[in-house]
Amino acid sequence: NMLLHRSGIWSVTDDSLYVQWCVEPKSHEEILAMIQNHPPVFEPDEKSEYSNSNFILLGYIIEKITGLDYSTNLQERICLKAGLKSTYYGKKEEIGDNESYSYSIDGSDWTKEKETDMSIPHGAGAVVSTTEDLVAFADALFDGKLISRKSLDEMTKTEGTYGKGIFTMPFFELTGYGHTGGIDGFRSVLIHYPSEKLSIAVCANAFNYNQNDILIGILNLIQGKPYTMPDFNTIKLSADQLRQFEGVYSSSDFPLKLTIKLNGETLTAQGTGQSAFPLEPVSETEFKFDAGGIKINFPSSGKLNIKQGGLDIVMTRE
Repeated sequence: NMLLHRSGIWSVTDDSLYVQWCVEPKSHEEILAMIQNHPPVFEPDEKSEYSNSNFILLGYIIEKITGLDYSTNLQERICLKAGLKSTYYGKKEEIGDNESYSYSIDGSDWTKEKETDMSIPHGAGAVVSTTEDLVAFADALFDGKLISRKSLDEMTKTEGTYGKGIFTMPFFELTGYGHTGGIDGFRSVLIHYPSEKLSIAVCANAFNYNQNDILIGILNLIQGKPYTMPDFNTIKLSADQLRQFEGVYSSSDFPLKLTIKLNGETLTAQGTGQSAFPLEPVSETEFKFDAGGIKINFPSSGKLNIKQGGLDIVMTRE
């Protein structure tokens, strides 16, 4: 149930104060106490819902069974067998050791992100790697160098999109298997398409463009499908030009209200109960937020049209 995320165990990363305490070391006992003191989110096997606590607990179990720490298990059971040279259990970031800090963007300004202490994510995300090593890992996994064919079949048997420690990631007629990762400002994704014997890995220490769109672009190019390169051009609008769009917008067809606000020289949008995000102008009435794949247009006074994926909603200023 934990590998399939059907345990109902509360995720420690959902704690309301997580961003405050995640930078300090925590013992296994402290993390266990937090999980034990929080009621289950749902009954086991009721549904699938991602929880980092599942992988944290499984990491603890591995250590308990083997009598070895997670780092040693990682090296002996995976890195040595797959020939990984730059994969290891994380530590405090060392810039002089071919590592990097992570960053987030607010408008046009990049800000260094906090540094989560690796004692907290443990089996859920304390591994440092490179795109080269990630591809080598996926190839080794699907070539039977790490686990048996029977175990791999069990791993890729899915309920919905969830396999055991893996997701299905389809692309047209292709079925891929992989996982995404995100901690602080770092982002990663690894996909393997068995029928093509193709592995793709993307890693970044900052993102201001939608990760899924990057993957779709890569796959289109590899598969020889038509693809139009995105237009990254933006324009500069004055504060007065931006201020005219401020307000709270709503629609009977959309459950959230959208607040448009000028923050310094940047127009921002914020859905009810969500974080604000910056809007980049591409014309005098059109804006985009690449990281979320969002396009917003103001077709006429008091009207807003938002598009994201299959969403296409016209909202009215209140």
